[in-house]
Amino acid sequence: MLRISYARDEGSPELAFAGEYSLEQVERAFAAVLGGSDEECGKGLIVDTTESETEFTHEELRGLAEFLARRRERLGHRMALLVSSDGALHYGTARVLSSYAEPEGLVVGVFTSMDEARRWISPEWQGGKS
Repeated sequence: MLRISYARDEGSPELAFAGEYSLEQVERAFAAVLGGSDEECGKGLIVDTTESETEFTHEELRGLAEFLARRRERLGHRMALLVSSDGALHYGTARVLSSYAEPEGLVVGVFTSMDEARRWISPEWQGGKS
């Protein structure tokens, strides 16, 4: 099963992955979300993986971090990653992705609560910066 969906509102875009999927499908989903108008970009991105069943190797995580880092301007240099404590992409794995992304200029915050992720990614939390 694969379900990739995204929602946009006045805040940051949100992308959700559920089930099993490939790294190529992940990259296509990110490209679709980040390919919007310039006014929609730079607001960060919230990625919900709480229903994900896919596990990635460290090498795949490094490649994904590099892929995302090349789009850091469109991401506003920030991405919030929502994980489940018992999901395939758990906190530790998400922190590995974060550690690969940060030297490339992309800050990845890892959260277990959507409310926390939304607060962290919001311009108000960032002191008005986007």
